[in-house]
Amino acid sequence: MSAETVSNSSRALRLTTGGLLLAVATLSGACGESDPYAVIEAQRAQYTAQAQGFYVDERVIDREPIMDADGNEVSIEPIIEKDILFDMLVQSEADQALSGLTVDFEHVDSSGNIKSERKIYLDISAVGRGNVGSFSETLTNVDYTEGDGFTVNVRSPIPEAERSQYREFDAAQGS
Repeated sequence: MSAETVSNSSRALRLTTGGLLLAVATLSGACGESDPYAVIEAQRAQYTAQAQGFYVDERVIDREPIMDADGNEVSIEPIIEKDILFDMLVQSEADQALSGLTVDFEHVDSSGNIKSERKIYLDISAVGRGNVGSFSETLTNVDYTEGDGFTVNVRSPIPEAERSQYREFDAAQGS
């Protein structure tokens, strides 16, 4: 190998190393604590949620009969309200734990079509790295039909326009 080849190889190595250092510095700055939203987004990405099961609590609410125009008593069908007692697991791989996490909850019909969506905020302060927390949530007045199902997940990334729906981003506003 000639001296010129060694010199060119050394120069290429210096340029590559310099470029790598610049890229690392740029990424560190972009994801660093200077952007609190990016920090929270990175923390959110370290969590997963999984449905465990549900129970349908059905209540029948009798209604008083009414009088028709002729003064006759007319029976009114009772109202049936359904609440869902929903169990889920949240797992963390985050080095720095969040105190709370918003999970996306979907109620789907038997064909998998979404019937409703909700955001559920959980206090996950006790769920440390490598641990799993068990959570229960009561969802009231759910239009449940036999065969329906429920899913839960930690959505990431969250578009800037939707961050207001995720309480954990509130902490970034004060930064």
